[in-house]
Amino acid sequence: QGGPGTIEFDVKLSGLFSFLDLKKPLLTAKLSGSATSVQQSGEAEMELRLDAQNVYAILSKMTSADEADTAQLKDVIGKWYKMPVPEGSFDQLNLPFGKKDEAMTPEEKQMKDLITTTDFFKDLTLVGSETVLGESANHYSGALDIDALAAFTRKAAEIKKQPVDETQIATMKENFTKLNLKLDIWVGNDDMFRKIAISMTPADPTAEETQFLDNFSLAFAMSGINKPVAVEAPAGALDFDPSVLVPLMGALQGGTTGVPAQ
Repeated sequence: QGGPGTIEFDVKLSGLFSFLDLKKPLLTAKLSGSATSVQQSGEAEMELRLDAQNVYAILSKMTSADEADTAQLKDVIGKWYKMPVPEGSFDQLNLPFGKKDEAMTPEEKQMKDLITTTDFFKDLTLVGSETVLGESANHYSGALDIDALAAFTRKAAEIKKQPVDETQIATMKENFTKLNLKLDIWVGNDDMFRKIAISMTPADPTAEETQFLDNFSLAFAMSGINKPVAVEAPAGALDFDPSVLVPLMGALQGGTTGVPAQ
């Protein structure tokens, strides 16, 4: 981690969503993160909300070692902005998991069956029973089954009546051999995922094609599945004016995120 080109990222995302009504999806998302390099560092926090009428956004925090960069944002940070959702924006939203079987097209039913019947994991071992966001779940550890992923890719292309690109599949399989990939999954009593964790390191740290990666980890946890979702419109939200992006872009070009332009 000590090289001059090393950048460390730490990003956290939390929130809730509902696609039960595809015409009126609901979402809240809170994003916080930091970036650190040998030269400088910075932190940022923002929140996004979506209801049937508007998209709301707020930049809650953005700091940098360079105080001049942070100063450019003093009139933007801490203010909610809103943009209306144009009528019909979600008419083309097509998510099979948000539909009942009787509302699915034959193609969507085939894709759903393919996803639910494909075993993407191999060498799974039970680690034990644990609690994820207040809910009981069994923790399994294993590896991604590359051959199963390749077979899934071929079958998905057939269902969608698209050509199967064997060259692309071969490249995908080759790229996975260059990585040490570890998977952990937590499955609830209802057989639904409660958490997925992925860690990845280069199989050969000296290989040129993987020198950009030192250590990557990602964890995604879920709770309250199939429970009602409500999105609260923030009070006093201002109508979005594109001019508010000017100081933000200026600060980013100056290095507010702590990451010099590459």
